[in-house]
Amino acid sequence: MTHTSVQATTPANNRFVVGIVVGTLATLGVVAIARGTGAATRLAGLPVAPVESRAYTQSFEGADRANVRLQFGAGNLNVAALEPGTSNLATATFDGPSGYAPEATYRVRGNTGELGYLVRDLKVGLPFLKADERSRLDVRLARNTPLALNVEAGASESLIDLSALHVTDLDLQTGVANTRVRLPQTAGRTNVSVHGGVTDLTVDVPQGVAADIRVSDGMASREIDESRFRRVSGGHYRSVDYDTASNKVDMEIDLGIATLRIQ
Repeated sequence: MTHTSVQATTPANNRFVVGIVVGTLATLGVVAIARGTGAATRLAGLPVAPVESRAYTQSFEGADRANVRLQFGAGNLNVAALEPGTSNLATATFDGPSGYAPEATYRVRGNTGELGYLVRDLKVGLPFLKADERSRLDVRLARNTPLALNVEAGASESLIDLSALHVTDLDLQTGVANTRVRLPQTAGRTNVSVHGGVTDLTVDVPQGVAADIRVSDGMASREIDESRFRRVSGGHYRSVDYDTASNKVDMEIDLGIATLRIQ
């Protein structure tokens, strides 16, 4: 694994959880209250983590499939495919406060690579209170490699474009998030599990891909394209050609206060 950085980080407490909590408070208007009381001025004077850029490159090291875990607290998360012909398993770039930079981990068990970009600890300060210090993580993954992908995103704006990837399993957990997922086009069968809190979630199912969809009875507002995914009962929807389709997805979605679109 290669990793370049312009500044080292100093670990402290769990920054992923704090990202979710502070994002939730901001959503509920705590920041507006702080402004009204003058607390925002005091918060603005707190020290923030230095801003840095990092780049990561991961080779296969003998693996021919991979389990990938991404953990991201607050900011912008983008996931997509590497350019055709690229020989690496993954690349990633990070820009933002050093306290939010992910730690890269990798090991191979049998023929399976286990790759992680994990935000483990929180530095002192509240870097996500300033718009120009929001963090950004861009991850690119190998196109023709079977992948199991686990994504934990807190107070984030996320675009997870799997359309050109061979993702067999997607486990997505979101906090206070605006998330768009584009599912694989030609991955055969893909299992998708989504759990979310205060979430705006859009799932794009490519044309030619069938789906079996089960949505829990939460507080979610649903917009599901029933011309493609017919309601079977309650929160169960299914493509008419599901049984015979070469490419299909099985979705289990459990959301809290959310807006859900499947199209």
